[in-house]
Amino acid sequence: MTLLCEKMKYTATVQQYVFVEIFFQLCCEARIDYSLNFRLQNETLCEQLLIASLEINMWKFSDLPTDKQTATLLTAMPCTVSVTDVSKISKEFLKDIQQKMSRLAYMCEVEYDSIELCKAMNSLYNMWKSSPLEEIENDTLVRIKNAKEKVLTDEDVEIVIDFFLEMYIDQLYRFIQTSCFK
Repeated sequence: MTLLCEKMKYTATVQQYVFVEIFFQLCCEARIDYSLNFRLQNETLCEQLLIASLEINMWKFSDLPTDKQTATLLTAMPCTVSVTDVSKISKEFLKDIQQKMSRLAYMCEVEYDSIELCKAMNSLYNMWKSSPLEEIENDTLVRIKNAKEKVLTDEDVEIVIDFFLEMYIDQLYRFIQTSCFK
């Protein structure tokens, strides 16, 4: 008889647990928003900067199918630059961009001063808009210019860089708009 009572208590406990679980799913889960937009709105600027830096694909050009690489070369790149040069330039340049965005995220997290962070973001944004070659680290620029067959000109490198920089300029501008002009 005691064994039967124990089984009934256990069954009742399990049923209560299942009921609570179903009740939670019906009532509470509907109010939880798992969408990306909700997460982006509730992340801090520091988290958004870090995520942006981690999402930079340094192999962006190399990952494209051959036909898209060719189309990009024919429509957006100078005729003096080869596919391997564009791959090399984009990889080195995007690695440099990733480091700069990571530094902003680090600065935001460790020594958060909204005025200094906004100044740093504005400075980087203005440099990217006006003269992106000046913002590239010197060693990166040397590696970029030493192409396979010949040394590339500043103009060639800048055309390639501008093509890849456009999306990061827009992203940085959105960060500035949402966090610095409230």
